[in-house]
Amino acid sequence: DVISGTFEGIGAQVEQDPVSGEIVIVTPFRDSPAEEAGVRAGDIVLSVDGESTEGWTVAQAVKRIRGEQGTQVVLGIEHSDGATEEVSITRGTIVVPTVFTRDIEDAAGEPVDEFAYIELQQFTDQAVRDLREELEKDIDAGYEGIILDLRRNPGGGLEATVQTADMFLDDGVILTEVSRDGDRSVTRAEPGGPATEIPVVLLVGPGSASGSEVLACALRDNGRATLVGEQTFGKGSVNHLRELSDSGALYVSIARWECPGGEQIEGVGVEPDVKIAFTEEDIEADRDVQL
Repeated sequence: DVISGTFEGIGAQVEQDPVSGEIVIVTPFRDSPAEEAGVRAGDIVLSVDGESTEGWTVAQAVKRIRGEQGTQVVLGIEHSDGATEEVSITRGTIVVPTVFTRDIEDAAGEPVDEFAYIELQQFTDQAVRDLREELEKDIDAGYEGIILDLRRNPGGGLEATVQTADMFLDDGVILTEVSRDGDRSVTRAEPGGPATEIPVVLLVGPGSASGSEVLACALRDNGRATLVGEQTFGKGSVNHLRELSDSGALYVSIARWECPGGEQIEGVGVEPDVKIAFTEEDIEADRDVQL
């Protein structure tokens, strides 16, 4: 679902909306050219270099948006409030991050010392190792709770997602995979995770997709976390890439994921327990009202 490592481009994950078919920015990566140009999670890409994206696949969009470092691409985008604009982005070399931490403050600007803040930006083997190390360090330091930020996390590997959920769960269902024939495969947590008792809040939003939605459901339905923010993206399909004899490939959805409580993710998303949306004033003032 998400590219790991280093690549050249604008530093944003794009997907096709499963309902409308529109090309959507799932999330711009932190400190990327896309973020610096003002691209936001949930933006609809209307055009690339003046050419409409109507009817495009994700592969077509990625091929046109990516390019060599130092070159420019102009995206016509529509924000969630309906405002449209053209954004010129200078492509760069993108290093996809894993775990980001920082000190946090309350609404009055006072330091918050009792909670650890961790931003998890993808699900990879390296991200699992980095997160486990950070959780163990924070618990040893005596923090009273963990704020896990998934608002910029568009997904990644399923096994890494399951391993992440396992860090917070001693038992219970993590997810159910349902095939086209209705066969159900249940993945359960195993005991022994490093963060099975410390209170957890997950920050979620339109940039939380795929693995982020699986993790949000797993921790919420097992009573391990409260979800704060906005509705997630809605990507809950299991995909397989089949190579063809003519050197092409077919990207096939072969199953769907369900939350432990039976809720479908695909095309729906996950609703937070505490709904808080950003206003244009919040964005302009760089005010994180969800945090």
